[in-house]
Amino acid sequence: MEKKTTSMLKLSTAKIMIFIFAAGAISLCITLFLVIILPSKRLKTIAWNLESYRSNFTQATSFLTRDEVQVMRTMLNDAHLAKARELGVSGIENMDDLYAEIEKGRLVPLYENRFWRIRELKNSVPYVTPDTLRLLEDIGKRFHENLEKENLPVFRFTISSVLRTRQQHERLMRINRNASRTISSHEFGTSVDIAFRDFDYSAATPLLFRRLTDTHTKENFRKEDFDRLGIQFSPILKTILARTIIELQNEGKCYVIFERRVSCFHVTLAEKYRHRSFFIF
Repeated sequence: MEKKTTSMLKLSTAKIMIFIFAAGAISLCITLFLVIILPSKRLKTIAWNLESYRSNFTQATSFLTRDEVQVMRTMLNDAHLAKARELGVSGIENMDDLYAEIEKGRLVPLYENRFWRIRELKNSVPYVTPDTLRLLEDIGKRFHENLEKENLPVFRFTISSVLRTRQQHERLMRINRNASRTISSHEFGTSVDIAFRDFDYSAATPLLFRRLTDTHTKENFRKEDFDRLGIQFSPILKTILARTIIELQNEGKCYVIFERRVSCFHVTLAEKYRHRSFFIF
């Protein structure tokens, strides 16, 4: 009887092990399909549609109306500075002050993702308030949605300036006549400059974005072909991005200034966001 019980236990253990192995294998196959195979097939389909996208670009509006430009010059520097004082972090004289605010959680790092890339920063640092990060997420998601409405591929915009300490701003004033001659809203972690001539092909989902830089993907997808589309049709991307930011300004989420001389949109947070977890890119 004891031998029979032992045999049954061994058999049950073996069945359990087989079940666990099978479940693990199925899980691995599903993950492989969702993470690698499906995104790769989607990128291949996008690549096939390159000329169709080019045709769609030629039919899109490439200029802003006079009224749209005027809207982006309604909220000028004083309005941006007032909102920055209200919603941002003050008293950041130098890098020590900056690190202290980071420790308190009042400033968070700004990393590149599928919505934006960051130009090499010479007179600012990539930190913003948590609400400003959420605003940038909204701009990125809305920009992608508006591109898709036009049947265009998605691109990410380029951030050219972020937070400046007082020392950095004083140094910038000496070399850049376009810099504010007094206090700048960039000193509070609530303002960013978004270059409107510099776009980079991106992806509609986080998984697709990860696959873009995978070496195996390059056999079926040439990202540089789409990057060239972004260069060729940057006026159209600029127009759609501008209208995206105008939408958010009309909703009370931000202020924007169209800075033609430095080819950027100066964007400032205009309202507090309700608490929610950060978007996963």
